[in-house]
Amino acid sequence: MPTRTRSSQIGRDIKALAKTPHPPFFYLSNLLFFTVAMAGIAQSAVQPPDPAVVWVDPNVVTLPSPGVGLTFTISIKIDNVTNMAAYEYMVWWERKYLNVTKAVDTAPPAWTSPSWLGPGIQWNYNATHGRYWKGCVNLPAIAVNGSFTVANITFTAVALGGPSPISVYIPGSQYPAKLSDPGGNAIECTGVDGEVEVIPEFPTGLIMPLLMITTLVAAVLGKKAWLRRRKSPFVAT
Repeated sequence: MPTRTRSSQIGRDIKALAKTPHPPFFYLSNLLFFTVAMAGIAQSAVQPPDPAVVWVDPNVVTLPSPGVGLTFTISIKIDNVTNMAAYEYMVWWERKYLNVTKAVDTAPPAWTSPSWLGPGIQWNYNATHGRYWKGCVNLPAIAVNGSFTVANITFTAVALGGPSPISVYIPGSQYPAKLSDPGGNAIECTGVDGEVEVIPEFPTGLIMPLLMITTLVAAVLGKKAWLRRRKSPFVAT
């Protein structure tokens, strides 16, 4: 069964008013009201598009024991972008836990003559963090729409611990990354960071002591239960 819409109800109200005699000012005021109401319906039907997203995929990585020395690769992706002709981004990580050993950049397929910007891997950017800084533009400018993988970055775990963030942001920028249209205007975007945890290895030297303690506790609890049964007047001996 079709659902009644607000516009169809307004149409019926207009017809009902037309059949009822009213002074002229009444028609003018109600005509203004219905005009504003219909304009509101048309305006509410137009929704702004969702902003583009620059994110780390996967955004959660857990490295099992032994952890240290293991490698993993994350992708930097730009999703849901419209009219993009250039981009620039920075990826940050904690040197205490991670080191970047490799990065492969990929421009949108329509950009047949991309120009790359930025120094790339800066594993010792400062005392605490490493940085990957990259940008790309096609010459001549070509605007693209959709979702794109712009880099695959390989990390190596150098210490146990975490979660440690892998963040996408540009200091001082309005948005976490800089996306622009052919006119150089900024494209709104949001960011989704990642995190990595390196799980410590369980010490093999503790296995036997823990097993002995567990056995002793079980024996003590079992003996106490047996003594309670013997003391109970309801248990035959």
